Amino acid sequence: MRPTAAWGPDANGGHGLMDCAGNNYSCAQEHARHAVQSWLQDVGGTHVDSANDYRTQVQVGEALKASGRAREEVFVTTKCPGAIGFNATLQCIEDNIQMLGFYSEAKPYIDLVLVHFPFAVKPECNGITGGPECTPPYYDPGTEVRRGTWAAMELALRLGRVRAVGVSNYEVKHLVEISDFAEKPAVNQVEWHPYHHDDQLKAYCDANGIQVEAWSPLSGQNASALSDPTVKD
Repeated sequence: MRPTAAWGPDANGGHGLMDCAGNNYSCAQEHARHAVQSWLQDVGGTHVDSANDYRTQVQVGEALKASGRAREEVFVTTKCPGAIGFNATLQCIEDNIQMLGFYSEAKPYIDLVLVHFPFAVKPECNGITGGPECTPPYYDPGTEVRRGTWAAMELALRLGRVRAVGVSNYEVKHLVEISDFAEKPAVNQVEWHPYHHDDQLKAYCDANGIQVEAWSPLSGQNASALSDPTVKD
């Protein structure tokens, strides 16, 4: 949930974010603005990944506008913060459309919206970096809240506010929970790299037409696959 190091096209700030301390979101936002604009202009990137937890949607939208790229040339993903229920999820999607600057479009939309994780943040832990009451900062709101969250995602899809809907950090049991009452997610974005992967999860996703998408594919915050002797060889 906190700003952490990531590769440039991820709009939590890019690979230079290690100099952002704690909850210094101003630092993260400036990194995001620069990283996304460079990604779109200099590299020719076509996908930007954002989230409520990164708090960088405004900067992503500004970078997209400054890049001169047409809206339809860039695939934009964002995420709502977990299982927060029907009304809150619909509001989250509308807020993201606004923060990304897409209301200026004739038919504003987001390409892909994900439920960031199958849990919810404890109310007292929003914006808090630590403390015994926030270790961990999550709680399980239960099946009915997750189902309400997903129902809102499907409604936004039917209304054309989003082009596709999916989840992130969902385990097989959470995917099964959705399949019992609704259409399956298009995407499950999970940590996936040489040091961390769940083959059982991928087998389930493959069998059910769910696209697995990796976050931290170069090994995340604490290591880099690019420095691994086997990968170097």
